[in-house]
This record gives sequence, C-alpha cells and structure tokens, in this order.
Amino acid sequence: MTGDDLRSLLRAQPFSPFTIHLSDGRSFEIHHPDYLIIPPERSVLVFVFQKGGQWDLVYLRQITSVSGEGVPPSMSGTRGESDAA
Repeated sequence: MTGDDLRSLLRAQPFSPFTIHLSDGRSFEIHHPDYLIIPPERSVLVFVFQKGGQWDLVYLRQITSVSGEGVPPSMSGTRGESDAA
C-alpha cells in the first residue's frame, strides 16, 4: 500500500468509507477524508484520527489490506513499490 493508493481512496467522488487493516490485527474505519492525513512528501507514515480526539501514527508497511463497499477507485501506485524510497 502506498500513500498514493490511500490518496486515491480519499479523493474518490463520492467518498466511500473504508477500513484500513494492519498486520498487528488492528483496524481503523475511515468515515470521512479528514480522518486520515497523508503527508505530501514521500512519507512512510500516516496519521489516523478517531472520534473522541484519539489518533494513531501508522507505518504504511503495516497496512495489510483495505476494505470498503462499492466500486473501488483505480489505484495510482504500482504493485510492489512503496513511498519509502
């Protein structure tokens, strides 16, 4: 999963909520694009915000899958490549 892949999900019109699943078993529901911040540079980290003011800093390589409903947007990243260059 790359930062660009996540940006594609956030920019989908109309936005469709999705869930990020991590290798440690945690998952985060992204109900609105404001709940996920991806730094503009080639970052390996993203900020995930939750209701109640809680937030988590997630390493992109921890993301094992993303799930949601509806038609998925096309992904701009290339399989096997990451934002960590």
